Amino acid sequence: MRGPARGRPAAVGATDRPSTDAAPADFLSLERCRIAREIHDSWTQSVYGIFLLAETAERQIARGHLEAATARLLEIRDVTRQMLDEMRTLIFRLRSPEIERLGLAGAIRTRLECVEARAGIETFLSVDGEPGLPPASEEELLGISVELLNNTLKHARAGRVDVRLRRLPGEVILEIADDGRGFDLASCRGNGGRGLAGIEERAQTLGADVDIDTAPGRGTRVRVRVPLDSLVGAAVGEDSLGVPIDPDPGR
Repeated sequence: MRGPARGRPAAVGATDRPSTDAAPADFLSLERCRIAREIHDSWTQSVYGIFLLAETAERQIARGHLEAATARLLEIRDVTRQMLDEMRTLIFRLRSPEIERLGLAGAIRTRLECVEARAGIETFLSVDGEPGLPPASEEELLGISVELLNNTLKHARAGRVDVRLRRLPGEVILEIADDGRGFDLASCRGNGGRGLAGIEERAQTLGADVDIDTAPGRGTRVRVRVPLDSLVGAAVGEDSLGVPIDPDPGR
């Protein structure tokens, strides 16, 4: 049986996350304030950028420079498409699924349906066994999933995303793969890009290993391995209602 979800919500990024000690109402208020700041900072810049591009295109059309004006219009299209993707992500966070009701797999499925599918990305979710993690640990793993999916949405230009969630003897494995353009991992680690620090921070909380397989031009595959014995003493052992959880149901 699942008790009330504990831990962080499925938030994007590694910084400025609300404390998990906050009461639910305060927790939601803090998250909404953070989203409001993101909308102000990101969308204000994007809308102003669109305004400047539109002004430039107008002048170029007036001068008969139609090819240059067309290029500015294509830039406007790209910026508005990115804004739409970001808004879908923010709406999903405001409507963060009740993980204790849906379960981890259900929450991931909801995310794929609400964001990726509506952005025109083909999605596939495979679930092999109930993860059976404590609520706080499932929240962390959901947070990792969301951050990885956000990376795909914002950077990969992928046509398909595959998510696989498996419960094996002694471990839970989350794998997310896309057919996008990939990236230089060493460079991103060096400049702190793509939210890798946030993903690794969450993984460290779980005692999990993160393996990232990517390169420019050949997509990205990320595997997160959560050893159940690393959670003993933190949460695995009993759930929020005191019901024992077997870390290795296959024995």
